[in-house]
Amino acid sequence: MTPVRAILKTATAAAGIPCFHPHAIRDTLATMFRRMANTLEEMGALSQNLGHEHLAHNASALWQA
Repeated sequence: MTPVRAILKTATAAAGIPCFHPHAIRDTLATMFRRMANTLEEMGALSQNLGHEHLAHNASALWQA
């Protein structure tokens, strides 16, 4: 088990909620940021902040409702 998963397992158990995959946090942040981005330039910055060199790597996920 990775350190991040161990932390999530401990924290979710303490909170009394089901454990979830760490990537769910990244997906949630991407969704939140997508709703705030108004231009392709802002979407490109978001894509880079998520660790992608090009917007095309995650454009389909970011532009979904």
